[in-house]
Amino acid sequence: MFFLSPPKYLRTKGILILEDSRTYRLRIQSILSRVGYTSLFFAENVQEGLELLKEQPSISFAIVDLEMPVMNGFSFLEKMNNEPEYPNVPSIVLTSLDNRALIIKALNLGASDYISKKCPEEELLARVYA
Repeated sequence: MFFLSPPKYLRTKGILILEDSRTYRLRIQSILSRVGYTSLFFAENVQEGLELLKEQPSISFAIVDLEMPVMNGFSFLEKMNNEPEYPNVPSIVLTSLDNRALIIKALNLGASDYISKKCPEEELLARVYA
């Protein structure tokens, strides 16, 4: 499998991975680390993700799972994009759902893009690089 390495300025940006599944967190970490990303932050729920956004100014991008217990990814997007105490960063919605209405809702709440949890590695990287 062939991967282009991201430009240096992209590899140093902080990426928040908001995902409650340990399996998917590790998969995303493995993919991003393999191509040189070193500033990765992980949250298992919306509250942890929002706290990291406030505490880590280097976070400039987020990968957000839609389906999580207690508060879902929609809540995260809404708070991040509408409440001034949280920095608004570009985000990709990560979902196992194949529901256009929910994806459009996420895009309307400020997500930049979406990707399936079953996507190939090169598709995830292409969307993170964009």
